[in-house]
Amino acid sequence: MIYSYTQISQYLTCPRRYRHHYLDGWRDKDTRAAMLFGRAFERALAAYFRHEDAAAVLFRDWAICKDTRLEYGKSDTWDRMLQQGIQLLERFAQDDRASAFTSLAATCRSSSCDQFVARTIS
Repeated sequence: MIYSYTQISQYLTCPRRYRHHYLDGWRDKDTRAAMLFGRAFERALAAYFRHEDAAAVLFRDWAICKDTRLEYGKSDTWDRMLQQGIQLLERFAQDDRASAFTSLAATCRSSSCDQFVARTIS
């Protein structure tokens, strides 16, 4: 078995926490918006590479967090992070010479994101 630096560090800091996390599979409930958004964005990119609708995956996974009490950065809000995610997906698709996100992003800008998310999820 190969151990990462983080695993060794966790074990040396607190063997019980290491056991709960790596052996028992316990996970801390994350309330940081940036972490949860990052996970949603990673799933969206994975969908992109599977030739699925990455924007729909981002909207669906991030919408789950909308009514959750989260810790946001200074100028971050749920809506602002969603818009940033759309822009990142557009840039990613543009660099890949793909246009999968153009119509979805335009739709989100022209109507309220709430309506777009609701339509995407259903």
